[in-house]
Order: sequence, then C-alpha cells, then structure tokens
Amino acid sequence: MVRIILLISLLLLSSLAHAVQKIQADPDEATQIAASMTDANVITITGGSIESVWGTEDRVSLEANIETGQAIFRPTTAEPFTLFVQSDSGNTYTLSVVPRNNIIGQVIILNEFHNSDQSGFNRSSSIVSYKSEVKRLLKKIELNSGVTKLSGFKLQSIQKDIPLWAETKLLHAFSWSQGNMIIDKVLVTNISDKPLLLEEREFQHIHPTIRAIALRKHRLEPAETTILYTFRNPS
Repeated sequence: MVRIILLISLLLLSSLAHAVQKIQADPDEATQIAASMTDANVITITGGSIESVWGTEDRVSLEANIETGQAIFRPTTAEPFTLFVQSDSGNTYTLSVVPRNNIIGQVIILNEFHNSDQSGFNRSSSIVSYKSEVKRLLKKIELNSGVTKLSGFKLQSIQKDIPLWAETKLLHAFSWSQGNMIIDKVLVTNISDKPLLLEEREFQHIHPTIRAIALRKHRLEPAETTILYTFRNPS
C-alpha cells in the first residue's frame, strides 16, 4: 500500500494581443461572448481541458490545441452563432457567440470549478479533509494501469529530470492539474550499486509548494524503479 505524508509547512493563457473574458461556467445556462472576426479566439477551461467543441451553424472555423487542451476558433460571418463546449469532466457548456470586427482576439476562460474550488482543494485549514482528498485521488491513479485520466484534471506529459542525489535518477513524468492542486508523478530509480532506503520526507524540497507525498516503495535494489507522487499548490 502506498503511504502518504502531509507536509504541513506548507499559463498565462493569453498574450498582450488578446483580451480575456472570464466566465463562471454553468451547464444549465447559455453565456454570451464576443469574438474577434480578424484574429484567432481561444477557449480554455480553468483546471481542466476541452474534450470537444462544435456548432450547429456553418459560421465558424474550429481547431484544437491537443497539448494545451484548448480550442481555437474564428467566426466566418458576422451573424451570431452557438458553440457547444464539452470538458474532459463530461460537462457541456453553451456559448452564444457575437462576432465583432473591431476587437482583437479573445481568450474565453470557462471557470468550471468555481463552486468546488472554495470547498475542495482550498481546504488548507482542514488537514484531515485534504488528506482524504489525496487518498481518494491516489486510489484512482493506482487502480488503473498506465497513465490515468482524472476527471476535471488536465494531464500533461513533462519528461524532465529532477537533480537530487548522485545515487538516484528522478524523472518527472506526468502532472495532473486542477485549480489549486497539482499532482506530479515522478519515477525514482536507484542508479547506485547498493540497495537504497527511501523516506517521503527526503523529497519534500523538490518543489517549494508540496503539501503531501506518497511513495510506492521504500527499498530499492540497484537499477530498480519506484513511483513517487507529490501533491502541491501551483507556484
């Protein structure tokens, strides 16, 4: 069983050429937005990614940014139209788009978890609640083989080495991010010629905002690899 410890001590989406429209996303209501007819417009979801976007009228060109989980669109006429945005958590949002030729490209930010953000991962005052949430998410990750897709989380491949000790190789493989929680999956390999004993607290300084650490295995033989999970706040 993976052991968890809590450490009690506890993109920018647009350039200057874009304007931002922040929306409290509600699957039960249509939201009106303005969109540039001359520049590309971007739709993104806070703490998650977009599964698909479609419209019922032939008044827009659409493309996806697979790496960022965003959608890019350009109105092809000045007539208003409707877009439907489905998030990777399964919710579908309706956007009533009003094309305009006198504005720059817009970044539409759908805040999907604006209600749960305040009662979910921001519960820094309740260590017990935070640990329960960590255990629930870790169980979902560990029950599945391969890289698990967590509902409401954006999954990103990192594949970056983390320098720590001469006896180990740490590879930051993947991260899941949502709102105020980031989960990192790190592969820890013993590259020495002797067995190594590992403790979670030895890894608490690989990132300054880590709040919890889980280590799958605590003794590694030479050339053996285990998995380390860190749970942290955004930088």
